[in-house]
Amino acid sequence: MQQLDARSATWLMFVVVSSTATLYLPAISVSQAQNGAWLSPVLAAPFGFLTYGLLRTLHRHHPGKSFTAIALSVFGPVIGRVIAVLMAVFLWQAGVIVLRQLLGFIKMFILLDSPPVIVSFILSITIWIALRYHVSVFAKVNQVMAIALTGLLGLLLINTVSDIHISAFTPWIESGVKGIMRGAIVPTTWYAQIFLLSFMWSEMRPDETALLDRKMIWMLSGTTVLLVIVNIDVLGVLGVQEGARSGFPTLEIARYVQIGIGGYIQRVDMLFIIPWLFAIIFKVIVFYYGACVIVRDLLKHKTFDAFGAGLVFSGMGVVLEAFPKDSITSYFITYDWPPYGLFFELGIPMLLVITSLIRFRQQKLLSGAGEPS
Repeated sequence: MQQLDARSATWLMFVVVSSTATLYLPAISVSQAQNGAWLSPVLAAPFGFLTYGLLRTLHRHHPGKSFTAIALSVFGPVIGRVIAVLMAVFLWQAGVIVLRQLLGFIKMFILLDSPPVIVSFILSITIWIALRYHVSVFAKVNQVMAIALTGLLGLLLINTVSDIHISAFTPWIESGVKGIMRGAIVPTTWYAQIFLLSFMWSEMRPDETALLDRKMIWMLSGTTVLLVIVNIDVLGVLGVQEGARSGFPTLEIARYVQIGIGGYIQRVDMLFIIPWLFAIIFKVIVFYYGACVIVRDLLKHKTFDAFGAGLVFSGMGVVLEAFPKDSITSYFITYDWPPYGLFFELGIPMLLVITSLIRFRQQKLLSGAGEPS
């Protein structure tokens, strides 16, 4: 069986964090932190390092075990199953939210007049087919999209440097520290989504885990620098008011990009839309994959075939019925998602680590007390 390598896992986590962050974050951060929005990713980044540290500690004490197996081992068969089921529901719901964002993105920029049910069905079919492959397979394909997204974002940022207005950043951090902290709340949940790695850890090659530590540090640091630059670019080109009002400000400034002598090639925003589209699809796949892994482990199945389609297409139904408008999704992500998401992304791993360490210490004390003096 193919196993996931450190490089593919790192690119997968990069896409999970940055695909929606580079697209939606500037508008959210600017609306909360005004011209100090470029500092919001810096305040949010430590939560990504903290989440990865918790996962590393957890899998050091439970090597080779899946998330469900760890939950059952730490909390016992009853509470462990409850936590696993709640986590599966959360992952499925998170996938539904990202799928709704993706549907709105496609309807706005690609298939303007197509019925939402047709677009959502095609997306769901694509995701379901991807889930039928092993994680290492779609992780390799994702790596190509991630590199393309990074390269195109770099091209965008380089070509819009001359359009940045320094006056957009004065007066200096007008919203104050509280504004920057408010702007960091939502990106904190994006960084904490690195916890999705826990559903793939048991499928990592054993000799790759040490390499993964170093790559994740570089990935989180590089993502932070990228998001800071993206926010600076949006603020400098669009300004505070336009940046906050635009639903997709990063794509908005992509329309400014002109390539070649005298701007020979213009309106290259479609080049940015394509890798963003695939990157967000991969993000949905990773969320659904985590839910499928939990259900598979609870039911003791070997594959996702028996229930994968049910998870994916039930998500499609919820997208069409529960989130008919983009404004509902935006409000949920900005105000309701942060405490809810952080509870599962950061709170549950922290609870598992603390409980696991306490039980490990108790077992060590009991074994020490049982030894003859």
